[in-house]
Amino acid sequence: MMGELSSRGQIAGSSSRSVGIYLRHVLSGAIRSQVGNDPAKIYHAGEGFYEMPGSHHRISENASEKESASLLAVFLGHSKDDPLTTPDKTPGSQ
Repeated sequence: MMGELSSRGQIAGSSSRSVGIYLRHVLSGAIRSQVGNDPAKIYHAGEGFYEMPGSHHRISENASEKESASLLAVFLGHSKDDPLTTPDKTPGSQ
């Protein structure tokens, strides 16, 4: 599966865990991303990064408050109808 996201704010509304491999490539602007306990990193147009299955994706947002950014995300995994990510449970939910 392949998709393109374009945003002036946060791209993913909540943190999640991936069930497959995600390849991401910044098409324009700059994207701030944090996976696991590693520090957040800013990726600029032309740069890419990946996430392995089970990775805990904490932040995915536009790094600029003024400029738009777009990101190409490619998912590599099985073709079942299962969700591509598992959202983190919110505090107090069961």
